[in-house]
Amino acid sequence: MDIKQLQCFVAVAEDLNFTSAAQRLYLSQPSLSRRIQELEKELGLLLFIRNKKNVSLSAAGIYFLTTAKELISLNNNILFTAKCLNDGMLGRIKIGYQGSARSIIPPYLNTFNKKYPDVLISIEQQGADLLLQAVMEGKIDIAFAFSVIREGSPYNSGFMSKILNVDTMSVFMSLEQTRKYKEGKKICFEDLAEESFIQIDRTINPGYFEVLHKLYLKNNFYPKRIIETRLFDTLMLLVESGMGVSLLPQQSTVPYNKNVGYVDLVYPDAVLPVEAIWKTKNVNPCLPLLLKEL
Repeated sequence: MDIKQLQCFVAVAEDLNFTSAAQRLYLSQPSLSRRIQELEKELGLLLFIRNKKNVSLSAAGIYFLTTAKELISLNNNILFTAKCLNDGMLGRIKIGYQGSARSIIPPYLNTFNKKYPDVLISIEQQGADLLLQAVMEGKIDIAFAFSVIREGSPYNSGFMSKILNVDTMSVFMSLEQTRKYKEGKKICFEDLAEESFIQIDRTINPGYFEVLHKLYLKNNFYPKRIIETRLFDTLMLLVESGMGVSLLPQQSTVPYNKNVGYVDLVYPDAVLPVEAIWKTKNVNPCLPLLLKEL
């Protein structure tokens, strides 16, 4: 018994006419009659009572009609679900993000979720040192992070990426400290000669450390004192407390911008790209749909 036999049976049962049922199914009447006979033989049941003038359902046919419709519906649902899974419209996508890049994500996820509500989105924050490894090992499908995480990483091949934004780096400090500088005026490193610089531990984000180091060297500057911390929240707490200043991309501080201030630098190359990064050989069918929204 196959699904085509069931479809033939239901068509005849609904029309109680082999000719009209055959036309509806785009079959010849002899072909339709043969399929019904094969189904009856396979089941060992008489499904229709036939005479020269009429066709009617037998008692077994009446009972079997409900089951046949359920089986056809189940088959259609299975095929639809399989197609949705294959096309990425149903399934799960795993997203990782660098904490300092979180503010760029919501618009993309909002649009994606509206278009594909049946795709389960799981999202987690990870340290910059772990994001590429997680992408490579398939623990996440895509990472949102500043491009510097790829500098010096052992996991720096087999990826594709797309720049989503280029963020300006500014000097963040407590609101009280900002009062020392004229509003709207850009500053240089010499203006910060007596300040302590607060940075993420170089082992956590070596790429970002290299960016800062190169920027210092290019401008013949090195901080008088560097305070390193492993957590971004701790870094912002120290900045808010007036313990020092921090050179950061502006997007990274959006959740904290009520408690800290910033002053722009005069250096035009003090910028950082924000990227979406994914594994070239990722086979999750949901991923291309998300990439279309980026």
